[in-house]
Amino acid sequence: TIALQNQLSGMTTASLPTVTTDKLGTGAVLQVVQHRTSSASSTTSTSYVSTGFTGTITPSSTSSKILIIGTAILRVGTGGNNYQHTFYRGSTNLAPVSNRGFIQVRDAGNAQSDMTPTGMYLDSPSTTSAITYTWYHKSEGGVTCTFAIDGSYAQMTLMEIAG
Repeated sequence: TIALQNQLSGMTTASLPTVTTDKLGTGAVLQVVQHRTSSASSTTSTSYVSTGFTGTITPSSTSSKILIIGTAILRVGTGGNNYQHTFYRGSTNLAPVSNRGFIQVRDAGNAQSDMTPTGMYLDSPSTTSAITYTWYHKSEGGVTCTFAIDGSYAQMTLMEIAG
């Protein structure tokens, strides 16, 4: 309900009710936090290692879900087979198949490959404490693979979704 009142000065004011998160319903976006970096990170490791790129969000409810959306320009060296990426919550790899991750870049058969893929995951952390997500990567073939090449930006968007 909106109550309008005419003032002597001819101004009109409106009184609106406060909208609280409990009135928004399941699936509503409660907050969005975006993190960016232009710090490149290279690896030859065949096990997941941190890129050093993190994002933090503090959920308002234990029933909230966090949608992680990450994108970066990635480079896999010649003969590298696959360049894999995943997100970690603390020390937990969130990928359903942990050795495959959310993003995979394959070399172009004896040629270096650059790509700008996007990885997404809907996490259910069950906490109201601050959560830090970290982007990890590995080189399946052991050749040099690079995250956020040539000073390009990598982005991680964290969205709290009402549960």
